[in-house]
Amino acid sequence: MSIKLYAMADKQATRKGYPISPTGMYQCEEYDIIDENGKGEGLIERMNICAICLFLEDEPYNYGDLIMPTSYDGDCDDCGIDSRFYCDEGGE
Repeated sequence: MSIKLYAMADKQATRKGYPISPTGMYQCEEYDIIDENGKGEGLIERMNICAICLFLEDEPYNYGDLIMPTSYDGDCDDCGIDSRFYCDEGGE
């Protein structure tokens, strides 16, 4: 089931202008200040969030100011689902 959800989330990511993460995980960072060049200052929080949470269950802007694909292959900090790699191996 999770593999199908990741595929649906990838389509939404593309529609919203985000690159697809091979692991299905994104690093989301929230800052006090974002300058005119898009650089953040004063890190408030850094989380690893799955594509399913970001693009199907919610909106990316609710998870931070900077959202980038990551090679992190652990659990989602929000819902706890496994990364795409472990779902492929018979995980959830």
